[in-house]
Amino acid sequence: MATGTALSTKAEPRYWPAIDRKWWDSLEDFRLMTLDECEAHFETLFGDPEPYMRQLIRVFVDDETLAPSYQLGEDGLLHPVVQALFKRALELRVPHNSFTHWMLTPLPGKNYPRPVAALEYPERLMEYLEDYARNRP
Repeated sequence: MATGTALSTKAEPRYWPAIDRKWWDSLEDFRLMTLDECEAHFETLFGDPEPYMRQLIRVFVDDETLAPSYQLGEDGLLHPVVQALFKRALELRVPHNSFTHWMLTPLPGKNYPRPVAALEYPERLMEYLEDYARNRP
């Protein structure tokens, strides 16, 4: 089994799980934004979009790189709790696609249907994320 070179990880499902476009289409409350849309959004808000583009959570669907809209708060800025969770996910070696899937999938046995619906409880979400990172396939 390959152990993490740039070429081998792309083919290894544990590292790059596919997120089916049909799954995304079933979500009514979030959408996938193109990187051009994100750049235009941040350029309108700040003039220089680059610092914000570097912080984006990205998902890889087919041959496209997209950004899920759940990472933007109501003010259009990057949501600080989502950013903190994502930073920790990267430290735990959870890839972008896996993190996004975790954010939008109901937590088994928890009071909240999915992490994105419980952003007011960042400490608990951090615990759930760490548990997910330890036990993910």
